[in-house]
Amino acid sequence: MIRDDSDVSGLLQLSRALARGDAIVVVGPELSRLAGAPAPIDLASSLRRDLNPSTPATPLAAVAQAFRDQFGDYALYARLRAALDASAQQSTRAHRLLCELPFLVHITTNQDSLVEDTLRSLQYPVHLVADSGAVKDWSETREVQVVKIHGDMSRPDTIALAERDVAHVLRRGSPLRDKLADLVRYRTVVYVGFGINDPELAPLLAAREEDDPKPTRPAFALTFDTHPDLLAEWRRRVVRPIAIDPRGEGREEVLAKTLEHLTSLVQQRPTGCDILIVDDEPTLRIAFKMMLERGMQGVTVEAAENGVAALLRMPGLRPKLLLVDLIMPEMDGWRFIDAVRADPNYSGVRFIVLTGMENLEWMQRAEAMGIPYVMKPFERDEFLKIVADQLTPGGLHSM
Repeated sequence: MIRDDSDVSGLLQLSRALARGDAIVVVGPELSRLAGAPAPIDLASSLRRDLNPSTPATPLAAVAQAFRDQFGDYALYARLRAALDASAQQSTRAHRLLCELPFLVHITTNQDSLVEDTLRSLQYPVHLVADSGAVKDWSETREVQVVKIHGDMSRPDTIALAERDVAHVLRRGSPLRDKLADLVRYRTVVYVGFGINDPELAPLLAAREEDDPKPTRPAFALTFDTHPDLLAEWRRRVVRPIAIDPRGEGREEVLAKTLEHLTSLVQQRPTGCDILIVDDEPTLRIAFKMMLERGMQGVTVEAAENGVAALLRMPGLRPKLLLVDLIMPEMDGWRFIDAVRADPNYSGVRFIVLTGMENLEWMQRAEAMGIPYVMKPFERDEFLKIVADQLTPGGLHSM
C-alpha cells in the first residue's frame, strides 16, 4: 500500500492540514475510471475515429477541439453524453471515503457527477461551480463547493472540454481563475486520481505555477505513480507525492485503504481553533502563537498571512477570536473585519485589533465596534488578560 516512511510522513502532514480545515482536493480521471466511467484516452480515441482528416493529437482536449471544429458544439456534447450514459459508472468506496474527509472544496476534471452525487448521498449541501458566474455564490459556510473545470453535463452551455474552451475557463483574470489562484496560494492542495503525466493535470499545475511561483503552502498527491522518475517530477512541480503501490491488490481497494488510514489520522487530531491570528509579518505570527499557546493552557491557535487567507480558512477553523493586524496586503484588517461581521455564520466571533499605529480615528472606530485596540509592542500579561476576556464573555479592555 504505502511504500515507505516518507509516504507515511506525508500522510501525517496531510492529516494535520485536513484537521485544521486547511485543505482542498482536486479529483482526477483515475477515480472516475475505477468507478466505471470512460477514461479520457478512451473518449479521445472514440472521437478521433470520426475525424476526417484525423488528428495525431492524443490528449482529450486537443481531440475534442478537432471534433468540435468539424462537427460543432452540440455533436461534441451529444457524444460525451452518450459515452457517459453507456458506462456502468457507480461511486466507489474510495469516493465515499474521500467525500467524508473534511474538504470544503472539491475541484474535479471529470465529466461525470460522481463527486457531487456522493456528497449529496452523505447529506452535504452542494454548490456546483461550473462556470465563472457561479463564483459569486461561493460560501463554504453553507455548502461544499464542487468546481467542475470541464463544466456540468446537466448544463450544456457550461461544457468546456475542447482545448480553447479549457483555456478560456482558466484564463487569467476570470472570476474562476482568481478563485482558484486564492485557493492554491492559501490552502493545502491534495491531488487524487492523477498521474504526473495526465494531460488533465497539466493546465492546473501550469496555472498554480503562474499564480503561486514560490509556494508557501504544501501540496500533496495521492498517486499510483511509483517509478522514481515520475515521483521526482511531482517533486519538481512542488507537489509531495504519496505513492500508492497497488501490487497484489486492486487499485480501488488500495486507494480506499489509504483513505481509511488518512481518515483515522485526521480523527485523532483536534479540529478547528480558538484563536486565529491575521498578520502579514511571519515573525509576529510565530511570536504571537508561541505567546498564546504557552501563556494560555489548552488554547489552540492558528495563523493566516492576510485577510484573504483568513477568510478562506474560516469555514474549516471556526475560530472564536480573531487577532487582526490592520495594515496588510490584498485585504486590510478593516475590510476583513467587515467581511466577517457581514456573514451571519460568524455572528459569535470576537475581535482584537493589533497595530503599531496610534491612530485616533482607528481607535474611535474600534471602540464604536466594541473591539479592543491593542498597540504593538505591548505588555504580555495585560495582553493575555484581554485575550482571555474575549474568549470568555467579559469586559472589554484596550491598550
